[in-house]
Amino acid sequence: MKNAKYLMAALVALAGLTLSSVSKADISPITTVNDTDYGMWITIYDPFDSGHADYGCVPPRQTKTWSSGNYISIMAPYTVRAEMMSTPDCRGKKLDDLSVGASPNRTYMVSLISGGFTWSRVLGSPAQTPNEN
Repeated sequence: MKNAKYLMAALVALAGLTLSSVSKADISPITTVNDTDYGMWITIYDPFDSGHADYGCVPPRQTKTWSSGNYISIMAPYTVRAEMMSTPDCRGKKLDDLSVGASPNRTYMVSLISGGFTWSRVLGSPAQTPNEN
């Protein structure tokens, strides 16, 4: 138990040193693309699941770049959750709920394929394979 407290203190100190060395160059947006005819409510969670970094509705066939969470490349992966809604304004019934591990400066798209919603990485975005939950 005592060792666990020391380990936790060391991790907190290391995180503090890491965050203090972050420059503006390390902060990048996360972009989502709604490639469907449905509203897509996006929630972006920070890597430690301590809260929402960003959230909002992405209308059908629209792209949104999220940057208010100050996404730090070395803190990835963030979790991007897409709740697919029955109406374009995201106020209707929830049709599906998808999550992907995401890194800043990358673009992720939700599409409707063979009757099911799925995540994919947009071509031209740095290579990463999304993990659906």
